[in-house]
Amino acid sequence: MLVKLQYASIPQVRMIAVHYWFVTEGESRDRWEVWQESDARGLSVGHLHRNLLHPDSHVGGGPTRIERTWDMDRCLS
Repeated sequence: MLVKLQYASIPQVRMIAVHYWFVTEGESRDRWEVWQESDARGLSVGHLHRNLLHPDSHVGGGPTRIERTWDMDRCLS
């Protein structure tokens, strides 16, 4: 399984703020993030959401970028 830490800038404050989320790639591809609203839609526990947005979707302030990638199969062996 791969785990990616991705980010994109936030609208109106893009020069000073970014939003981060994790994307897990294994049997499925899921996006995990903390969002300002609890239980916004889809699967969530409070402010933690799975697949609130598509894994590669930005949050309105700029393109999606990858900060770091971990290959969990290699890390755990």
